[in-house]
Amino acid sequence: MTETCYELRVAGRMSERACSAFMDMTVLPVAPETILYGRLTDAQLHGLLALCQDLGLQVVAIREAPSAAIAASGQHDRGHCAAASQNPPRRD
Repeated sequence: MTETCYELRVAGRMSERACSAFMDMTVLPVAPETILYGRLTDAQLHGLLALCQDLGLQVVAIREAPSAAIAASGQHDRGHCAAASQNPPRRD
């Protein structure tokens, strides 16, 4: 299956516990939202959206993201809330 790079924006700042539910994603809090980055298949994307719904998270945006955006966001922070001081990709 082909993976696509995605960026999801969730309303508010997620707790560390909520961040840990997204182990395959890079999680970056950028007020007033939390941004999730990752490479997903279509099936994984549907599962991620279901998880957001189960956790009561409000998804405010979803888009394909350039691979460079995911690399720049710090994939080593998967499943943990990264420092808010990191510079996320610009929102178009």
